[in-house]
Amino acid sequence: MTTYEKNAERGYLNKRNGDAFEFKVMRGQKKPRNTLFSIRSAGSHGVIDIVTMKKDRVICIACKNNGYISPKERNDIAKFIDASPDFVQVELHYYKTPRKMARVILKKAII
Repeated sequence: MTTYEKNAERGYLNKRNGDAFEFKVMRGQKKPRNTLFSIRSAGSHGVIDIVTMKKDRVICIACKNNGYISPKERNDIAKFIDASPDFVQVELHYYKTPRKMARVILKKAII
């Protein structure tokens, strides 16, 4: 197997793990009763991975498998937070350990 094939396989595994993590977060968002719907923006390569609509607010979630956010992504998230209205809540979900998820609220919705 060539180096290119190994890197391509590793990239595919990273994408698959990221997709599985996003689905897990999305399932957790659908459980509360006040959730109207939840959408995953697959393949958009944007800042936000999941948008959840609740009765009183909109939650925009960025998912990270390892918790690392590059400086460019930090700037993009900061711009998104500045541009978003008050009823939008922005969160970051990531794996703290291989089995434990963590959530950080980057911007709290004003209701």
